[in-house]
Amino acid sequence: MSSDEYIECKVKQIVEELINGEKDDEIVTLIFMSKYDAVLFSQVSLALGKGKYFASSKKTLGVLDSLQERGLVRKITLTYRSKRITAYILTECGLRVAKELARMFGV
Repeated sequence: MSSDEYIECKVKQIVEELINGEKDDEIVTLIFMSKYDAVLFSQVSLALGKGKYFASSKKTLGVLDSLQERGLVRKITLTYRSKRITAYILTECGLRVAKELARMFGV
């Protein structure tokens, strides 16, 4: 993590804000992402659709943007066989928050 990405990670405060703010979609996304090194937009969309359908692009993008603004998720670009692929990863803080949420919810 570069120094310009560093944010103070107040895990308990962030967790309380997510729960009290009824940010269920953000909570689901963080816990889901904590199971993988990196995820694609479509994977997050499917997770938000409870694995049965894809959530709307607007909803998925809103959740990912919200988590990026909080410094919990980072967008990266990968190159695979000359194709550029956008993926999302948890920051160190995002991983700590996700682990605390998973512990609280028994996941």
